[in-house]
Amino acid sequence: MNSEWVIADIQECTLRGEIIVKDFSYLIHVELSYAVYEDMIVQISEKVGKVEFVLKKKEDLSWKKLGQPLKNHNSFVKCTDRGLYYRKCKLLSKTNVTHDTRLFCVELPPGTHLQVPVGHHLYLKQTITGTEIVKPYTPVLSCLVSPFKILSSNDKAQIFFMIKIYPGGLFTPVLDTLQIGDYISLSNPEGIFRKSQLEDVEDLLLLAAGTGFTPMVKLLNYALSNSATLRYLSVLEVSCSFRGIQNLFLILLQINYTVEVTDE
Repeated sequence: MNSEWVIADIQECTLRGEIIVKDFSYLIHVELSYAVYEDMIVQISEKVGKVEFVLKKKEDLSWKKLGQPLKNHNSFVKCTDRGLYYRKCKLLSKTNVTHDTRLFCVELPPGTHLQVPVGHHLYLKQTITGTEIVKPYTPVLSCLVSPFKILSSNDKAQIFFMIKIYPGGLFTPVLDTLQIGDYISLSNPEGIFRKSQLEDVEDLLLLAAGTGFTPMVKLLNYALSNSATLRYLSVLEVSCSFRGIQNLFLILLQINYTVEVTDE
């Protein structure tokens, strides 16, 4: 049990806490008896698997009970049966990475505790011409903003997405029109990858054809930073144009990895 597997949201007087235990999800979903401040503290004791949500009351009143249980409260089901939960996040910045790729930074609401595990993705949801459109995207490292970025106390509330804009697409052109301060709906993390899959790995091949390079960014960083056995790491990326390959090299350089060019 660690902080990546605990997701919590305070929205108005509603507390929603989800705890992931392997392939299962335990849900706390309560309408609180009284109002609380949004700056909830989530305390996790990894050794014993204990999770605490610390709430601060807005009024100094004695609570007879936490509140009224809401839909699916105290349920323990498979993650695939839980369904996605969304919260609205504010767009903080939008930076050009290449001619057709943007780096979006969104900020989680003050009452949200959410960390995205390595190898997992989130869903972005936007209403376009009256229809809700949902697309999965994998967050990337904050170092793409600047190789010399100094972490701030609020960095855990910021999530970065590197997204290629397709002019003829349905979703990405709308994303590209978002202005700083606009909101977009963001889901809970989803995925089946576990860090333990990289334990004792000596040769690692990351195949980015089809998925794109973005899902590999955190995997690259984690493998190079934490694996004691890794000897060779290769990334296979397929691009339909030479400019696309150039763009990939630009991105790798921003992550501060050594890039070796081969004509094989």
